[in-house]
Amino acid sequence: MEKYSSLSEFKKKNTEFLSQPIVQSFFDDSRNLSLLELSVVDGDIEAQNQLDRRFVEHFFLCRLIKYISTLSFRFSIDFNRPSDRVAALDRKVLFSSSNQ
Repeated sequence: MEKYSSLSEFKKKNTEFLSQPIVQSFFDDSRNLSLLELSVVDGDIEAQNQLDRRFVEHFFLCRLIKYISTLSFRFSIDFNRPSDRVAALDRKVLFSSSNQ
């Protein structure tokens, strides 16, 4: 990995990468920022490895949360559909019996 003189220099050269929402949420944690600084400024390999592991965990959790959110949203739609059909049938039965 390229070594930088400061964290701000790294941020200037990698603005597009750092502007991604998943990366921004990862660096909201100050521990990740300090690991990044150790990695890019000091060239600490252990900090780089730890930063990589933490990002993999962060990415996995974000994907898992997105999956569960989508699943629950779709399940709620599917769950409401049969009750809509039953309510429509009930209305038809009530309407047809009142017309007789």
